[in-house]
Amino acid sequence: MKIFKAWHVAGPHLVGGRPWGTDESVFRPGDLVGLLTSLPAAQGASAPAWKLEIRLGRGEKTLYLPVEPFLTVAEYRQSKATPLPFYAIASVREVRPDLGAYVWLFDDIIYLTERNPQSAAEEEEVVQRMKQEQIRRHAAQARLR
Repeated sequence: MKIFKAWHVAGPHLVGGRPWGTDESVFRPGDLVGLLTSLPAAQGASAPAWKLEIRLGRGEKTLYLPVEPFLTVAEYRQSKATPLPFYAIASVREVRPDLGAYVWLFDDIIYLTERNPQSAAEEEEVVQRMKQEQIRRHAAQARLR
């Protein structure tokens, strides 16, 4: 099961990585933008509100779309410690109860899977791949210091 980074948190912004195509994930960039911008604010105390960075053309123009603070503080804390599938986020379940496990949040990075995991074993593989990516990223940052 392949995973890849779609966006990461940089201060108040969700910054996109490289564009991806339908050969990498059936969840297209526009699907993710639509999902993020349609989510309602979480009930009660909420985690950070972000702005989604959208680059037009070859980077000549950048737009910032506001994203409601859709995570609770508890969900945000959980996503820092362990991968959190979007289907487990309360505000996402309100809008897209059928979402599946395409989209994940872990350590301030939004990941996508190539397809919806079909079993608990595939979901566990997705979790392990995200954790391995985090270990590689932290090791690379440590080498820079």
